[in-house]
Amino acid sequence: MPRQNTLDDPRPASSGASVQRDRGALVRGLPGLVLVAVVSLAPLWGVLSLGWSVLAVAFVFVADGAADGVFVWRRAKEARGGGRADDSVLVSEFVKTYFVVIAAMIMILYMVFGGRLLKPGGEAPAGVFDPITQWQFWALVAAFVAVRAATYGLDWVRGGEAAFMPPAAVVAVPLRRLFLLQFLVLAGGLVVFWPLRSSTTALAVLVAVVAAAQVALYVYDRLRAGRIRAAVAAGAVVTRAPVAVARAAPRGGRKRRRR
Repeated sequence: MPRQNTLDDPRPASSGASVQRDRGALVRGLPGLVLVAVVSLAPLWGVLSLGWSVLAVAFVFVADGAADGVFVWRRAKEARGGGRADDSVLVSEFVKTYFVVIAAMIMILYMVFGGRLLKPGGEAPAGVFDPITQWQFWALVAAFVAVRAATYGLDWVRGGEAAFMPPAAVVAVPLRRLFLLQFLVLAGGLVVFWPLRSSTTALAVLVAVVAAAQVALYVYDRLRAGRIRAAVAAGAVVTRAPVAVARAAPRGGRKRRRR
């Protein structure tokens, strides 16, 4: 009996077919890619023109992560691809873990970059909370949320991904993406805030690095969705590969008693 194919173990494709598949996935995701790139670089305006603090920049990217989690949750609830019986539990655990991480990150940013724990030069930095009172700051937060809504509409609704993506595949990547981006923001922000004393140039570089990571992760998501789409079209089973391997069936006949 031939081995059953799954999305985690798709049928091998020729190099030409793989290139064509990836190109098609990137073309479909190009509008969303442009939106993600533009909004991820937008904090440069706040840093260079409005003198935003490390706290403000970090909070903007955490707000983006929260918006991303909301739309991933919505996708997981709407996913109609085949899955396992415990997918609802998986989605529930994803939501709990994801937003616990977001809440913890907000507290860390407040305590560290707000000058409650770290005080470069021996004093709490002045004006770190001023950008949060500016309308430009909240306009940018709203822009991040709008871009997440737009990519949801372009990739998920218009792209028809709900028809073949299983819930497990939807929630498999965002939590890893959250940890990677938040670690990048926190680690880079600590360097800018403490040794570099909130240097404008260093903060602009941090924004550019995080924006590049956002774009790279979005491209990875689009390529992954394209691979799953192609696997389903080729007849793959829309399930995750089993974690445990079944034991071999016992041989027939009488069992021999050990001495």
